[in-house]
Amino acid sequence: MRTIALINQKGGVGKTTTAVNLGACLADLGKKVVLIDIDPQGNSSSWMGININELHKSMFNVFHDNLPIREILHETSIENMWVVPSNVTLAAIERTLANKLENDTILKKSISPLLNHFDYIILDCPPSLGLLTVNALSAVKEVIIPLETKVLALNGLVTLINTVNLVKDTLNPSLEVTGIIACMFDIRTNLSNKVVEKIKEKFHDKLFKSIIRESTQLAECPISSQPITRYAPDSRGTQDYMDLAREVIEGEKEVERYYDEGEAETSRHFDEESKEAGQQNDNDEDEIEQHSGEVETEASWQSGEENKEVDRQHDDGENEVNQCHGDSENGTDQQYNDDAEEGESGTTHYADEGSEDVDPQNVNNEKETGQHSDEVEREADSQFNDEKNEVDQRFGEGEKEE
Repeated sequence: MRTIALINQKGGVGKTTTAVNLGACLADLGKKVVLIDIDPQGNSSSWMGININELHKSMFNVFHDNLPIREILHETSIENMWVVPSNVTLAAIERTLANKLENDTILKKSISPLLNHFDYIILDCPPSLGLLTVNALSAVKEVIIPLETKVLALNGLVTLINTVNLVKDTLNPSLEVTGIIACMFDIRTNLSNKVVEKIKEKFHDKLFKSIIRESTQLAECPISSQPITRYAPDSRGTQDYMDLAREVIEGEKEVERYYDEGEAETSRHFDEESKEAGQQNDNDEDEIEQHSGEVETEASWQSGEENKEVDRQHDDGENEVNQCHGDSENGTDQQYNDDAEEGESGTTHYADEGSEDVDPQNVNNEKETGQHSDEVEREADSQFNDEKNEVDQRFGEGEKEE
């Protein structure tokens, strides 16, 4: 399975002529071919007999609505060849998709279901290096550059190669320039020969051996809606494109090696990215651990200093409290001793003064109390005796009366 984009930002160099006729020759050689037209001019589509003005679904719907590309596969008059059409509506797609995420890989996702069902997928690209061409370069593994054998055609070739390399580096590591096709070669002039020699000198083995010569039949056959192999089977245009198709098929082994290397390069690219990401993660983890260790060390040191400061303040506080307590106890003891001495002295003095002043009074009181008690006892005895005599008297009188 080979995917090929025919690109050149310069118009009128033979892109569409090569896309249609190379596809038809490959189909005649037994290959199953799909021609995808992503040029808004729709020249490949109309060349293959499709009325592009009456299309209800086209490549616009594939880009804009994610329409499965299989739904717009059209059969052609060539056995083993199908075409996916486009028309002028595709011209607006670049502006429509300008702000869409992953807008450069839409075509790659769209053609992936076709890869195992066809031998060749050929993309006819617009004469620009815009979003549609970038989508084509992201979707394929091979680039073939049709080049007009004129001096001015060489001017944009370096820019084109740089664009392919940029897409290879950023979007599609397996992308390779398979070859350059010298088109519209005029055998009557030395200029065409000089341009071909210049291409060989600059790009070495990238130039196909098959050269597409200028031909009246090639210019006329689009009107017939048929490829050159049907319009003029015996023309030199048919001969040139059949030679090119055979050369392309013969290069399949070489291309398979490119594909394998491309897959290996893609795998290596992703492995390097994964390794780099892993290394970055390890470095980040080491840096985090180192930073954490430094933070812990600093925190421990700071905590130790704080503990030392707290202990020092605590010791100073205890010493100050002990000193205050000692001073207080000493003051209290001294005060107590002073008060005790003063109290004892005062008490002794008071006791001495009381002994001298109070004792005579106490003696007089005791005498008066004793005298009073004697008087009370005598009065009580006298009263008792009087009552007893009265009772006895009454008792005696009573007996007499009886």
